[in-house]
Amino acid sequence: RRGASPTSEPGTGVSGPGDNVSRRQATVERGARFRSTIGEALYDAIGEADSRGLDVVLALDSTSSMGSNLSNARQVLGEAMALAATYLPNVHTGMVTYADKVTGSLQPSPGAAAVTGALARVEAKGGGDVPEAVDRALSFCVKSMKWRRKTARVVVVCGDAAPKLAGCQRAYEHVLSARRKGIRVHAAQWSATRAGVVDASSFFTNIVKIGGGTHLRHPPSGWALFDLLLPSAFRDPEQAKRVSIVIKDVAARLN
Repeated sequence: RRGASPTSEPGTGVSGPGDNVSRRQATVERGARFRSTIGEALYDAIGEADSRGLDVVLALDSTSSMGSNLSNARQVLGEAMALAATYLPNVHTGMVTYADKVTGSLQPSPGAAAVTGALARVEAKGGGDVPEAVDRALSFCVKSMKWRRKTARVVVVCGDAAPKLAGCQRAYEHVLSARRKGIRVHAAQWSATRAGVVDASSFFTNIVKIGGGTHLRHPPSGWALFDLLLPSAFRDPEQAKRVSIVIKDVAARLN
């Protein structure tokens, strides 16, 4: 698949992404074997999601506070995007990064290659106190991302800290605007290295309450985040659960 070029590069180069590349390649290879093993019933179920389409945008905190968490975040997010692209082929993925402002953006494009490549280049810097630009990142997602028409749409806010109080209120307003446009908002929270003015867990919990999403604390793997995305890809939540169980079962047997 070919991905769109980013409008601006999220972060600067990070050397040594070989491990993440190998991991993503292994995921793709497992997906190929999965497709040769999977039954017709699951093909039909996944086909429903594919015909609907799923657009996923990551809103990633790239401030210095994320430094100790960034390597894990890149791994988890990259794996989740690779899983989505492998098992739900009609997926477009994009990304916006933020510190004290929006620092980079990547419009949604087919598959996950562009996003996983961009994730490998993100490095933590800026944001000397608290990340003020969560609200700006959410505004960008709502107003500037080129979402496909009639697809399921998801934003995943990924960070470790809340913005200042005024920024929280603006962020909630943008999440409400997202829901009005049919965009579901999830949150993936990593452990904060310092306390902010606003409690981070409360902030992320409020975001998902307004955004109709789920608050995932320190995601243990890409599978955990992939599970958040599946229900949006299917019209029937129970069908999403059944597909998730079968995917994990087949993938485990292929490992």
